[in-house]
Amino acid sequence: MGEETLDFENDKKEFAEKREKFNAENKGLLWRVSDAEQKLVQEKQFNSNKQKEWEVACERTNKELQSQRDAIVRLSGEKKKISDEAEEERVAHQKKERKSVCRVHRKAGEAC
Repeated sequence: MGEETLDFENDKKEFAEKREKFNAENKGLLWRVSDAEQKLVQEKQFNSNKQKEWEVACERTNKELQSQRDAIVRLSGEKKKISDEAEEERVAHQKKERKSVCRVHRKAGEAC
């Protein structure tokens, strides 16, 4: 029976060593999982922050573009108004010139 007891004690010791090794490996895996989960949370937060920054940048760009489009429309309207005024001035100047030429011709006794 002494030999069986010795085998039992050796098996018991071997089992304890394997259990300790298993627990150490398990603890290492749990730490790696925990670390990976923590990194995932950090990455999600980082991505969330980047998404917010991107949305703010897009909103600012859209406002700037809309402002530029509004300015283009306003300036196009002003250009049209100025062009119309210039055309009116040109027509008025031509009429005055024709009247002046006609007056000069009449004074000279010529027909207009």
